[in-house]
Amino acid sequence: MTLRSRLILALAGSGLAILLGSFVAREIAIRYASEASIHSSIEARLSSLDRETCESGRDLERREFRPRRPDDLGGPRPGPFGEPEFRRGPPPEGIMREREREREAFGPRFGAGPFGGPRMTRVFFYDPDFKPRRPEEPPFPDAAKARLRAGEALVNGSEAFGFFGAVATSWTGGACTYALAIMPTPPPLASFTMLIVGALLLIGFPAIALWFALAKPVARIRTLAAGVRETAARHYETSVVVSGEDEIAELGRAFNEASTVVRAHVAEVERREKSLRDFVAHTTHDVALPLSVLLSHVTRLRQSAPEGASNETIAAIAQETQYIASLLANLEAVARLEADAALQERHPVDLTALVERVAARHRGVASSGGVDFNHSAPPTGVWVIGDVTLIEQAVNNLVHNAIQYNHAGGHVALVLDVDAAVFTLRVSDDGPGVQDRDLARLGLDRFRSEEARSRRPNGMGLGLSIARDVARRHGFTLTLGNRAEGGFEAVLAGSIDAKGSAEKNPRS
Repeated sequence: MTLRSRLILALAGSGLAILLGSFVAREIAIRYASEASIHSSIEARLSSLDRETCESGRDLERREFRPRRPDDLGGPRPGPFGEPEFRRGPPPEGIMREREREREAFGPRFGAGPFGGPRMTRVFFYDPDFKPRRPEEPPFPDAAKARLRAGEALVNGSEAFGFFGAVATSWTGGACTYALAIMPTPPPLASFTMLIVGALLLIGFPAIALWFALAKPVARIRTLAAGVRETAARHYETSVVVSGEDEIAELGRAFNEASTVVRAHVAEVERREKSLRDFVAHTTHDVALPLSVLLSHVTRLRQSAPEGASNETIAAIAQETQYIASLLANLEAVARLEADAALQERHPVDLTALVERVAARHRGVASSGGVDFNHSAPPTGVWVIGDVTLIEQAVNNLVHNAIQYNHAGGHVALVLDVDAAVFTLRVSDDGPGVQDRDLARLGLDRFRSEEARSRRPNGMGLGLSIARDVARRHGFTLTLGNRAEGGFEAVLAGSIDAKGSAEKNPRS
């Protein structure tokens, strides 16, 4: 929900509460005022009459208007302050029509004034059987009859026509035994009209005014939010445009101050990361060369050494040396991937030559572990676009895992095939494979299966993670799974570069 909607909803809620409270208070006030008016009307009426006048009905005679001068037409003549000056004479036709309408419509709302407010209180008299003096007068409320007969002096209540008060007069036995005063209630339509008018005044108009008043602040907040997103997308290299001197402008300036601190912190972190990546790259390069020389010496030493315990020791030294070299190469690959170097350096890569290099690098290691290693590739070059170092390291890791986690007497095959414009590079072994519950997590960051942890507890789990990341960045697919006939298989597939293949192999 937006800020503007929340404010308008809060205004509507508070206005509705005020409106309902005012309406209830008005109803209570009308009821108390009606009861007071009813009581005073009964007292005034009884005090202005005697029994004879009341029972004879002379008080019901209409007052008539007579002209003060012969040239008057018989209507009321304004007095000195604008009030009508009454004289005996025939009543004006308008007054007669109004009284006739009151008699015809008498009952529920004969005294309703503007907006349903009470206009007048009428007092009527009844005999001991509660019959009115005139047929057109209202019937006596049934609820008050029993209470008056029981001896109550004053009975208050309400009926459909409005509030009423009833008393037993001192003139018992005649036509004026009981007096009934009625004050009509407002009609439902008038009360509903008042409620609608109050809602417009307390809720509708303020809500519309608030909606338009918040238009500019809301637009500025949205502009500020868009500026913040743009600044974040640019790594806080730019500042948010701030205008004005209000709280919104203060918020924009506070964000600019915070972005300055963040920008300095990001720059420092990037500088440290670059230094660390450069250190790892230089260190791995410096260590990889003597390790390669050491591995070649160990391989020659093993070939010239006699069979026996010393040959097994030399084989173990060769395997550990190869593992250290692979670990250093993986660290360099991680540094390049984190620096997005794989996205910046893309060139044609010959997969056939890459397979030959990987096979030559691992043939001695496989032999020292008693694993039979074979490979095959097309006679002509198979070209893809990418980072040759990272792709070669991914294939290295797949082959290294197949050899490392195989058993003596096992077999490993590295096969490169081409079908149309798609290459498929398979690394298969007949080792123990991987449990089904671990297959879905292979290649995730730092995940190692139970077999891998048991075979080499000090491993870091970087090999398959790097291979999966390299495949994703180059648009390749890497599928890992157990073979139906036993063992494990990793399949790297992707599109070849037809243009590069044609340029490097003109006869094809």
